[in-house]
Amino acid sequence: MGEATQVFRTVPIKRSAWYTATFEVDLKKVLDLTAPKVLGRLEITIADLVQAGPPGFRLPQSIATAARDRGFTAILAPTARPGLHGSNLVVFLEFLTDLGASIRLLR
Repeated sequence: MGEATQVFRTVPIKRSAWYTATFEVDLKKVLDLTAPKVLGRLEITIADLVQAGPPGFRLPQSIATAARDRGFTAILAPTARPGLHGSNLVVFLEFLTDLGASIRLLR
């Protein structure tokens, strides 16, 4: 499966720093936080995941830590950027080889 992503080289993020790359991703265990059924099981909403500022980071980071500890290779999460729609694929790179997953830069 090919995925396009924006890779940033500066902070704060400026549009002039964006690169477009295409990756082929083979992930074995992905926590899909865009799926209503998964959110329901966790008893959270998308709004809970995309709160602004550092206080809003606590819940997503605790979910990421728990997912990583349970062997997930990635998390698919709604974007928290205001005014943008879409999802982010967060990959735990250290698990790719150990769990039989892979990521490859195509262009």
